[in-house]
Amino acid sequence: LSCVFISLFFLTACTEQHPNQASSYVVFKDNDPDVKTIQLTAKNFQFEPSSIEVRKGDKVRIIAKSVEGNHGLHFDNNNIAVELPFNEEKIIDFVAEKPGIYEFHCSVPCGSGHGKMKGKLIILE
Repeated sequence: LSCVFISLFFLTACTEQHPNQASSYVVFKDNDPDVKTIQLTAKNFQFEPSSIEVRKGDKVRIIAKSVEGNHGLHFDNNNIAVELPFNEEKIIDFVAEKPGIYEFHCSVPCGSGHGKMKGKLIILE
């Protein structure tokens, strides 16, 4: 029983939202008509699109896939970070909460252009 409580404590601590986060990670139903879906492709040293624009309060689903090598996707100022193994699709659902411009970048070292592999999440009022 104590193991259960300890596990719940760590799960709660790991999912707590930081006050400066741009969004909170959730999981939406596949048939939710209010979800804004964005296809994101990771290639060597670039994301396409490199800029994602949504509105505050939008339910956002990013379907991310690496088409060249292994990459990662990390959004600054929130708790979203996923690995993108070659040719595997990952779904990232979140609600855009705090207006601003937030960087996302590759979080898996991928070669000489790794440091330039960035994009922007723009949350409009």
